[in-house]
Amino acid sequence: MKNVSVYLALLTLVLMWACAKDSVETPTETVIRLNISVASPDGADSKAAKTAWEAGDQINFWFDANGVDQTVPDLVATYDGSTWTSGPLRDGCSLLPSGRLLALYESHNDLSSPMYSYQWEDAKEWFYPQASLTSTDYRCMPLVLSCGNIPYTYAESTLTASLDSWIYQTRFKVLVKNDDAALILSAESYVLQVQNLTAESYPAVSSAWQVVPGVSVPAIGMAGGNAVGKAAGVQETDGIAFYYNNFSASSADILFTLSVYGDADYVYGVKGKNLDATGNKCTGVALKHSSFGPKGNIDPVSVEDWGLLN
Repeated sequence: MKNVSVYLALLTLVLMWACAKDSVETPTETVIRLNISVASPDGADSKAAKTAWEAGDQINFWFDANGVDQTVPDLVATYDGSTWTSGPLRDGCSLLPSGRLLALYESHNDLSSPMYSYQWEDAKEWFYPQASLTSTDYRCMPLVLSCGNIPYTYAESTLTASLDSWIYQTRFKVLVKNDDAALILSAESYVLQVQNLTAESYPAVSSAWQVVPGVSVPAIGMAGGNAVGKAAGVQETDGIAFYYNNFSASSADILFTLSVYGDADYVYGVKGKNLDATGNKCTGVALKHSSFGPKGNIDPVSVEDWGLLN
């Protein structure tokens, strides 16, 4: 009988060890510890639209072994100027001892703010930026960066990962600088259309970005927009920015049409410009608001003084 008891005790320990080895760990702590390295958002390009992390920046995480309808990411980390600090894990979120994650940065730094609406459709999480005041087809898309298929480990309440490969989802930025103090309405009151007159083409725009959660590798996608080359504004320190997926032009005449809520359209044009906003950076163009003129009253391709942000 003694030998049987010893055998049963050993069998119980073996079964407990086997279950623990392959099980999903659901942390009980409110906040987990981070052991992460985060590469700068510019990669090797010192002229990118965002060259460094700033205090208040947030990175949103999604982990494998999860695939549910959720309005918030699995975890949010916030930068205080020197280190990244973890917030609480989403209720019901589980972490494997090792797996894959998706990290995402968006320049509003708050997915739960009124700047976003949420929808679960086709097993995807859709995050819609705030719409323009003029039409729901025009979205206030912010700068979006992602770092996907990243291996992680989780042990002793510590998440370990290296975020070393940031990809720009928004690759073209037009900043309308408020040089004449005339941009007095809220950013979503403005819509900018960009047109390559030479090639008769427009930059690609998005209506939302998506997260595809799952048990293997969470992924990001950009949902196409209905607007032809039109994006709504995002308020920034020195003006209003308009973000697009990508844009290219070769010796092209380019027309910028700024629509103002409750007012007429204004235009700004340049001749024979080259632009490549298709690689892994956010190419930016800066335009002075004072250089825009009433539509129909000026030659739309007569103005030459634009400035490349990078």
